[in-house]
Amino acid sequence: MERPSAGSRTLYHLEPWPSNHPIRAPQELTPEACERATAAYHLELIRARKAKRAGWLIFFVGMLPREVQERLELEYGIRPALGTMASAAVLCSGSIATLLLIFARLQGFPLGRFLTAYADVAFLFFPVFLYLVVESLFRINSGIGDEPIGTFLVAGPYSLISSLLGKSSDRKTPDLVPTARAIQGPSEKWLEAEDQIRDLPPSLDGKHRLEVRSLLPKGHWSANIHAIDWQGRRYVLEDRTEDPSQELPYGFKLQEAAEDVLFRDVHTYDPKEVREVYRAQKRLSIGSLVKSFGLLWGYTDPKLQEALAEIYGYESWRNTRGSIRFSIFFAVLMLAVGAFRITQDSAIPGDALVLMFFLAVLWDAVVRSIRLRDGELTESFLGPALAPLVRPALRWRAAPHWRYPDEG
Repeated sequence: MERPSAGSRTLYHLEPWPSNHPIRAPQELTPEACERATAAYHLELIRARKAKRAGWLIFFVGMLPREVQERLELEYGIRPALGTMASAAVLCSGSIATLLLIFARLQGFPLGRFLTAYADVAFLFFPVFLYLVVESLFRINSGIGDEPIGTFLVAGPYSLISSLLGKSSDRKTPDLVPTARAIQGPSEKWLEAEDQIRDLPPSLDGKHRLEVRSLLPKGHWSANIHAIDWQGRRYVLEDRTEDPSQELPYGFKLQEAAEDVLFRDVHTYDPKEVREVYRAQKRLSIGSLVKSFGLLWGYTDPKLQEALAEIYGYESWRNTRGSIRFSIFFAVLMLAVGAFRITQDSAIPGDALVLMFFLAVLWDAVVRSIRLRDGELTESFLGPALAPLVRPALRWRAAPHWRYPDEG
């Protein structure tokens, strides 16, 4: 209860905490703790000022690796998906303009001295600009789906240098960070894992106690916050230990909870949950790739897309629509280039095959677009070639009715 007093001060009247309610976040009430809280408040003000300045760097932030973008979002509030789209849009438009200049230079169109010199130099990096156009279209589609992804030309060297310097970044996902660090070794080890449980002597007040040993640190087991339901009894976490020399390095001591204690959440424990937590971690790491390259899977069989949507939250309709637009854009571009080469008598025999291929791509896209408007997803003729790239991801489907304990 708060009682405002004179000036800007506030008087707080404190009462004892009910004994049957768990203390979720104990707060220390000392002069030192108040000084730390004041210092933290001032640091937050400084962070907010830095975030305002950092907003102007969103183009450069969007080119960095995903985990770096997400860390900057936590520190400065910069939306990583927006940074991805902004950087991709600039790189895509700049690369297309450069490719048009190169094309104009090769065809002898009159250009200014500066543009001519630029086109001559850019021609040496023609594959790079072509790659940036393709990559940027994928990144724009990924950003629309709220999946940040950097450009390989920046994110690749950045990650390599960070690895050489021994620096790594964990995705800040609650409870899965310690899990990600703990998971090492072949998949079979984790897919066959099972916790070991043994009874301990009862507590002084006669409460039942257990010891659990596991391969994982179980970050979702929190003392006084989560109840652990096992064989009809509710337990609370009493202690946790770690011994890397043992086959099951993480140990937990549980004690039966009093009946009148209230908990924020009750977790139904299964000794085989290690397997599903491992699958959840794999879905987390693989899911970002599935979504980032979703444009490719938009060409595949609707049943495969439906499975990806179930496992990873993949957006089949948006990505199918994106794949159609991508096909039409490149097909029209390549057909225009081929037609121009033919009119300039610079075509070679292989150009006929290229034109036939992109005519098929354009026709396929038009047919799929018409069916999409009628509410039907249709596989492209390119789908069978792309499906094997993503089909292994279906392996990490969750068991029925299972969820990670803090997944809503």
